[in-house]
Amino acid sequence: MGAHWSKAAMGLTFGVSSLAAIYVAALGFYIFVGGIAPLALLQNGMSTDIRNAVVNGDWAGVRRSIQGAFALEHTYTIIGNASSDSLFELQRGNIVKRDTRIPLMSASKFVAATVIESAAYRTHVDGKSILSLESKVSDYFDWWTTDPVDHRAHITLRDLLHFRSGLKRSGPDEHDGYKYISSGAYESVAGWERVVRSIYDASFMTEAAWDSSSEKTRIFGAAPLTVRRLLFKYGSQHLSVAGLMALKAYNFHARKAAGTADSDLKVSNALAPHWNTGTGVASIKSWDELMEDCLITPAKIDVAPHWHPYLHGGAMRFDDNKVGRPFSSIFLDRKGQPDSDKDHTGYNAYFPNDLGASLGASPAQYAKFMHSLLRGDIIPKDALPELLGGAGDARSGAQAKRDDVDHGGNLRWGAHGLVPRPGAATALELMKPKREPTQYMHGAWRVGHNSVHSLGFYGSLPWIDCSSDDPKEHHFGLIFAHAREKLYSDAVTLVSRASVATAVFAVLLLVMRLSSSSWSSGVPNK
Repeated sequence: MGAHWSKAAMGLTFGVSSLAAIYVAALGFYIFVGGIAPLALLQNGMSTDIRNAVVNGDWAGVRRSIQGAFALEHTYTIIGNASSDSLFELQRGNIVKRDTRIPLMSASKFVAATVIESAAYRTHVDGKSILSLESKVSDYFDWWTTDPVDHRAHITLRDLLHFRSGLKRSGPDEHDGYKYISSGAYESVAGWERVVRSIYDASFMTEAAWDSSSEKTRIFGAAPLTVRRLLFKYGSQHLSVAGLMALKAYNFHARKAAGTADSDLKVSNALAPHWNTGTGVASIKSWDELMEDCLITPAKIDVAPHWHPYLHGGAMRFDDNKVGRPFSSIFLDRKGQPDSDKDHTGYNAYFPNDLGASLGASPAQYAKFMHSLLRGDIIPKDALPELLGGAGDARSGAQAKRDDVDHGGNLRWGAHGLVPRPGAATALELMKPKREPTQYMHGAWRVGHNSVHSLGFYGSLPWIDCSSDDPKEHHFGLIFAHAREKLYSDAVTLVSRASVATAVFAVLLLVMRLSSSSWSSGVPNK
């Protein structure tokens, strides 16, 4: 009998292990296809249908495309323009809802970059801009090198927002790449500067390495030293530095405007503690206050009535403290929280979580953001081409259109160098995208002249399409999925069914064993 139970236990163990393997494989599948599927829709004709519908109001074709699309069973879609934050909406399934904040992963990057650029337009002293795209990082940190032979001395805000700063992701003692992201919830604003310092230190290039002709040529080529020749590196470290630059500029501006600035105040020490003589408390403006002034108020973004459990309230902000831990709601979260008087729910307005991946927003909130951006409420309308990658394009309009379209007049809806294949509709076709260069700038992937998107890891896709010569066709759109939640839902269903099947199997095995024993004991020996 023991042997039978041993075999049953081995079978159960094998079954559980198989379920775990299936779960891991499904996670990768959902995340990849969840992101590629909406890009494939836009790549294969829907972007043209949307432009037409924005003008003529006939959304039937767009509705059919989304409703019939593979891997978009649980999504929320909103399309609008400068005149309306909602020309078309469609909900599929019940996981993503219009007014529920969800984690958006890399869809955060476009918002963060826009907030930073908005701060540049709103911070002036004596008629002079404190922050601009050409501002050097070395002007914002007293300890940052200005040595012309060090590539770090040449980094500008533009380089950071284009992810071409040459900075590495984390410090030498933070190999996991995420330690500095979540530490912000328990630190003061000084902790943010320590994070920037760790990024700076990790990006040091030794004199020997710098003098190596192969290394120098690989990074800078034969041209004179300029960080703009650095290879593109996708990651949040650029925004971590740029965000703190914006916060320093914002505080410098506020202190000058309030008349509380010391004579020796510089933008680099604008976050040093200082006392408000009226209230008797330290007065440093937080990232949340910057975001309120530069985005939330101009865009009139409301607080959402509902939010995902990873997030902390209904306000649109960077507060997802589970970034990089997709299994955290299934397995016990053992990540320690250091003793602190800071918010142990995982959010600190003075040091937000990862600006490149921790934004939580509802579809309605994100739609308000893009609607207001097109209206010119967040940054000046004449600055929008810079943000959308159309400004500074040396190509002729005709050449740009030839370069940017793939077939049928549609833009190249790619990301990370991957573009969905023409006609991709099935899982197999979606898993085999073409490899083509995809430009990145201002926190978004540039898919064409004046058109960008900011694809998120779990399948959230916001985009702005101003590529048409007819301004009436200009629009924004979003298709928000939540592959992680869909996977959890499917996993719960699968585990429930497997548990029932296992229980039935165990009962049948027990009955068969008891029946066999009873029959054997009742038969006389011969």
